[in-house]
Amino acid sequence: MGSLPSMAAKQSRKYVAVFCGPYLLISVYILPNLGLNDFDTTLGEISEVISRVNELIVGDDFNAKSVLWGVRNTNGRGRLLASWAAERDLRVANVGNRPTCVRPQGTSNRKFDSDFFRAVLIWKGQEPDVEDRMDVEQMASWVGRIMVEACDAAAPRIGPKKPRRQAYWWQDSVALIRRECIRAHRFWQREKRKNRPQPDVVVALGKVYKERRKELRNEISRLKSLVWQELINSIDGDPWGIPYKLVMKNLKTATPGMSKLLEPEILSNLLDSLFPRRGAPDPIEDWRDFTWSED
Repeated sequence: MGSLPSMAAKQSRKYVAVFCGPYLLISVYILPNLGLNDFDTTLGEISEVISRVNELIVGDDFNAKSVLWGVRNTNGRGRLLASWAAERDLRVANVGNRPTCVRPQGTSNRKFDSDFFRAVLIWKGQEPDVEDRMDVEQMASWVGRIMVEACDAAAPRIGPKKPRRQAYWWQDSVALIRRECIRAHRFWQREKRKNRPQPDVVVALGKVYKERRKELRNEISRLKSLVWQELINSIDGDPWGIPYKLVMKNLKTATPGMSKLLEPEILSNLLDSLFPRRGAPDPIEDWRDFTWSED
């Protein structure tokens, strides 16, 4: 079978429509944070594209939920999309509970297990654990407790979002240069995406962006070196502080440490040499000629 002739029909930031022989193929992606009014406007734009076509396929990610395509609940987007599809005699091709979002972190098809939820309610709801079943407050409190237990068993809890850890070398100077770098990159990309970009302007904006990126990398390298030197200088003041903890954190613990294999007297001598007691002279002043002995 020969290849079908193709031709672009329409393109926007949210969808692309292409004619492939007698068929119209549309690929749609709508961000989840788009409002319902803008969502409905986008559906209207797609309707204009498909108004005079009988054979079409819409491959989409509308970020809309509806029981019609295997989701357990329906949101506002799902209702709009379902009505829009029904008015145009479109058929939903999603297969049951097959996930439409598959990532290394997992899939998003089952976040609430109704079987676990029902089982906990049946198990806990047989005998109310209250002193007086005629007391409305006690019964309401008991119902609330078993509902919490059933929800905990059926769905994972979403805890508070952990604050993003700031890099140890982060400074206000990095934030300022980073904003300028992002701004220069945005201008450069915007010029390249124009229908008729000016080559001279694209080259000039590209040079500006690369200069800002170089400044950012140099500033990060400078701050990293500064923090590293401060870390080294802190060893004399606090030998058991952050440098020691960083080293011990990265040491492997699969095998017994050397300190556990050495005899107590040898270990004590080594510690006194490495970390002299206050006021005591260093047993070995020059370590360049020191030779380790296996004995």
